[in-house]
Amino acid sequence: PLSLIHHSLLRLLGSLVMSHVMSRSLHVSHTSRSRAQVGVCRAALWRTSPQPKARGGNNSSAGRPHQPGGRSFDSAPISAATSSSPPSSSSSEQCEEIVLLKTVQEGDALPDVKLSYFDEDGNMREVTTRELFAGKKVVLFAVPGAFTPTCSTRHLPGFVKLAPTLREKGVDEVACVSVNDAFVMDAWSKSVGTQGEILMLADGSAKLARELGVELDLTDKGLGLRSRRYAMLIDDCVITHLNLEEGGAFTVSSAEDMLKWVDDNLSS
Repeated sequence: PLSLIHHSLLRLLGSLVMSHVMSRSLHVSHTSRSRAQVGVCRAALWRTSPQPKARGGNNSSAGRPHQPGGRSFDSAPISAATSSSPPSSSSSEQCEEIVLLKTVQEGDALPDVKLSYFDEDGNMREVTTRELFAGKKVVLFAVPGAFTPTCSTRHLPGFVKLAPTLREKGVDEVACVSVNDAFVMDAWSKSVGTQGEILMLADGSAKLARELGVELDLTDKGLGLRSRRYAMLIDDCVITHLNLEEGGAFTVSSAEDMLKWVDDNLSS
């Protein structure tokens, strides 16, 4: 009898082990198919999406599909793949649920996200972009990081100098945004001496950068996720003009570039 019980227990244990192995195999197989499916969808959407031209003053960088003007952003952080295999019909149906992260372009609505800043009384405020920019013409420029050389010696000082002139031309507000916290932005403002000319906005979690599709990965330099450099004119929460740089370059997004466009296009 003991031998019989022992034999039965061994058979039961063997069945449980086999059941676990089969379950694990099915899970791995399903996961592999899911990952392969996502890759096919990425490749399919990448090949069928129009590719923007990378040029200063326009909207996007090479390597990212863009979105028709006038539409707000609904994005997910999925980057394009380069697979050359065509998707199957079932794959194509599932691709409809996958949306590539899009880079901002002229005519797009500004995403409504929360930003923070310190007001004139030294109080930290948290506001949405809609609250800040609704019904206004605003020049918004972004920098990869506070206290960094080009941002501190050229980009921000240039806008401090020309902010009064931009206002004379019909701009209601000039604002700077960076993926830093509000305390750092406030300290940087005092260090550079913005003298109340620039609204210093903190995009601490890079929410705005991600929604615009302009995030800049500087992890290899120890800076984490930042924003590409740009300058844009926002009219009642719609982006009417955009100078977007490649990464942290400084070639088309200066205060002088924006003033020239305002002179040519914006009546006071």
